[in-house]
Amino acid sequence: MLRNERLGSNIMAESEHNLVHALKSKVEVALKESSVYDLSSYGWISENDPDPEFIGHAMWQIDQPPLNHSALFGEAPVQRRPKDIEKEILICGEDFSGLMEISRLSIGLALVWKSQAQENPINESDFFWLHHTDSFLKLAMASDRVRDLLIIACTGARARRYGKNRKPRPTYVTPFDEAAVLIRQRGISDQHLVQPLSTLPVIARELVKFRDRRNVIVHEVATRMAKFVGEAATRLQKRFDQEQMKRSLPTKPNASEGLSRAKRRKAEIEREIECATEDLKDWYRLLIQASNSVFQVEYWTRRYEAIRDPA
Repeated sequence: MLRNERLGSNIMAESEHNLVHALKSKVEVALKESSVYDLSSYGWISENDPDPEFIGHAMWQIDQPPLNHSALFGEAPVQRRPKDIEKEILICGEDFSGLMEISRLSIGLALVWKSQAQENPINESDFFWLHHTDSFLKLAMASDRVRDLLIIACTGARARRYGKNRKPRPTYVTPFDEAAVLIRQRGISDQHLVQPLSTLPVIARELVKFRDRRNVIVHEVATRMAKFVGEAATRLQKRFDQEQMKRSLPTKPNASEGLSRAKRRKAEIEREIECATEDLKDWYRLLIQASNSVFQVEYWTRRYEAIRDPA
């Protein structure tokens, strides 16, 4: 009896493992087909050659603020006390990278459910809209972290201190607009900063469009079915009122009209699903561009400070 139970348990565990592996593979295929690549894949055109288009990612991957890993794992004494600003940069940068990683996986799950949702759009796909909303929220968090990293790099202080006592309070795009001024106020001047700083205001205005839609998207997804039912009830109310006004018997429903309405609704939902998917991919890629510029700003301001204050 116990042997049979163990055998059954092993079969179930193996089956679950196979399902998980199959889902992971399907997600990665969907992401690859949609050109949604992992954050760490940017920055290089070969194993040893950085990509000039995404040089900021190469900088972040190979030259983050230093941590003595031998000392960290107790294999050597601590020779240098990490600076507070370096700690802030590392925490914020890694938080952003982690959020981008899980955002990508959520987008992959939405892509997997997209085909099922479009095959039968009239029956709402809860799983597609679940992963779509989840991706949207994570991308919004990643957008906040890339802004925080920029503030830290430009001011040399914690992001929460930025604009604390200013009225009106800074908007999302304010630090992107003020980045060059903030850096100059610290006495930092480097020609390498000109290009990444020039791209940030435009990118920020694209990012804020997605962020402003966050609450709207969440509300729309949560009330999607209620809206559909409400519209159906409204049509019935109007028909009832018209029939009462005519004081006549209800006419036989027009089959072709009902079919036409169903086709229009099907096409509408298909467009919604397609647009929703494209929004996720566009936002993810925009964050790749934004972080590329922010990583460059972080690298060059930190390097300038290291030359000026080598301690």
